[in-house]
Amino acid sequence: MTGKRPCVVVVGAGGMGALFGSILQEGGLPVTMIDTNAEHVAAMRERGLRISGFGGERTVPVKAVEDASGIGHADIILFQCKSHGTRAGAEGIRHLVRNGTACVSFQNGLGNEEIIGEAVGPENVLGGLTAMAAVMEGPGHIRDFSRVPSHIGEMGGGTSKRAQIIARALTEAGLETRVSDDVTRDIWKKLLGNIAMSAASGATDMTSVEVLSVPELNATAFRALDEALAVAAAVGIELDRDAAVRGLVESALNLCAHMASMPVPTGTAPAPIGWPNSPICPLRVSVTSPRLSCDCTAIQWSFSETFPALFEIDWNNWRLPGTNHHEASGRMLRTALHVILPRSNAAGVWNTRFRFS
Repeated sequence: MTGKRPCVVVVGAGGMGALFGSILQEGGLPVTMIDTNAEHVAAMRERGLRISGFGGERTVPVKAVEDASGIGHADIILFQCKSHGTRAGAEGIRHLVRNGTACVSFQNGLGNEEIIGEAVGPENVLGGLTAMAAVMEGPGHIRDFSRVPSHIGEMGGGTSKRAQIIARALTEAGLETRVSDDVTRDIWKKLLGNIAMSAASGATDMTSVEVLSVPELNATAFRALDEALAVAAAVGIELDRDAAVRGLVESALNLCAHMASMPVPTGTAPAPIGWPNSPICPLRVSVTSPRLSCDCTAIQWSFSETFPALFEIDWNNWRLPGTNHHEASGRMLRTALHVILPRSNAAGVWNTRFRFS
């Protein structure tokens, strides 16, 4: 890393990437944000990045491009793209990684750092995680939810001088960042919350608080949490369940208006699944995780016979069985009408996939 003002490139300028980039830009660092959404990039170029929510309404001038071909230098490269775009993103910035350039993944899920390392060399990659939240409201417009410390660390564990230098540079620019001496374990801790909440939130278009308030969805979330804990233990990551539950509830309450960034029923392109739940499923461990498989199936729209175990719709009352949550059921029905039917060629899909009461 060169100089006192490191050049930052952000790969993926959606909600979180644009938020991180704008904070660092306002903090005095030269930042270039890369995103494949041409409309979003054009809006940011023409009008700046509009930010609503936490901190008040504001517009931040930013530099945004659709690819990295015109970028000549980077000291820190932050990966904020969806995990399915990691490989293409890493290959796109390969030419920038030289003379100590550090790539830091702040993405959800497992395996992102390894994919980035395949493109740029694992020695150039650090792990990261954050509990901050932001979502896209439209082209060139995001909503900011909070400010909490983020963490980075060496994938092999321990602290390093470069991690401390990067954390200091980000913190001084306004993005409070701390060094973790076991970032892999910390990534797993965050992953527990993603696994517990993201599938149910994404499939129902409900916030985490709303999911936890529905008994059936609450039970699904905590079964997924327990299975993820079992998988973590099987690969040598011991995590405290009570702490995980407290963190899950606290996060839901702190981000009460936030939904998973993988919505099914909306007109925007949802995140292709496999993330964040399915990296757990193929791990070679002797742990049965039917709930995780079911969650992936539900969001993927690959409807196996396990799908009704997650969401059964009582068509007579148009609500989730045993509840009075008509709004949630209406969202599920909208999902079915707008997504499931057009994507399914299976004969008798309504009879085999849903229960007629």
